[in-house]
Amino acid sequence: MDLAVSIKMVGSVISQIENGETDCKVISNEFKQLSKVIYAEIQTHHFLFIEPTKARLYSQSELFGREVAEQFPTTADDIEEAGKCLALDRSTASVFHLMRVMETAIYAVAKDLNIANLQENWGNAIEQIEKAIGKLPKSDSRKQLYTEVASHFLHVKDAWRNTTMHGVGMYTEEKAQRIFDSVKDVMKLLAESGLRE
Repeated sequence: MDLAVSIKMVGSVISQIENGETDCKVISNEFKQLSKVIYAEIQTHHFLFIEPTKARLYSQSELFGREVAEQFPTTADDIEEAGKCLALDRSTASVFHLMRVMETAIYAVAKDLNIANLQENWGNAIEQIEKAIGKLPKSDSRKQLYTEVASHFLHVKDAWRNTTMHGVGMYTEEKAQRIFDSVKDVMKLLAESGLRE
């Protein structure tokens, strides 16, 4: 925090004390003046309060766990920003960042399924993923996992992504927290399966 005048005054008072130039009454007056200057300087700053229950969302890294952070490194900034937005009651902004995280998951699944030329449109991309899953042999361990994940992708697209990215809806804190938890669950599931971006 920049309190330049206050810092200068503190330095001056310390110097006076060290040099024996003042008595107790003078020092007392100096501190009263210093208190007024600090108060005046603080008035030029804005402070945000974060509820203690939300503080970890603001300050903790790897909110989705170490595995997600290591296996999906490009999502780190958006996961961190989603947490900070939740902590600061910016629910819709949090959901925006979470949709970017889900997009990374879509691309990672498509890459693992060897889908060339994945469509940018989520609906088309999910359709391509579902077709590729359908072609997997029943013995492929990814079939069940990706069927579940593709279902989640579709739910996310229809329930949250479209309204967020097209500016249609706003999200409450509670809904944003549920979306945060839901995206976290999908990302952890993918990371635990060994998928990497």
